Amino acid sequence: MALNAYHQPPSLEEIQETFRGPDGERYGPILTVPQFAALCQVSVSTVYEWISRDRLKGAARKRGKRVLIWRDSAVHLLFNGPDWKKSKQ
Repeated sequence: MALNAYHQPPSLEEIQETFRGPDGERYGPILTVPQFAALCQVSVSTVYEWISRDRLKGAARKRGKRVLIWRDSAVHLLFNGPDWKKSKQ
């Protein structure tokens, strides 16, 4: 059974509340790819893969040589976005 059958995904307000305090100081509202990878406990290459597959669409933006990620929007997409389909490789 899907995880969603047991738990409601967090609302944007709940996500924002999580980042009030020490975690908000550690992970500001706009993150680099390495910072977001550390927050999610995944590799940097995994975050770049998510971006290339539009899994963080609207939450990540390339500016010059950097990719900037809007923390709350990206976390919201991870928990509340559409299910990810396995890709054919």
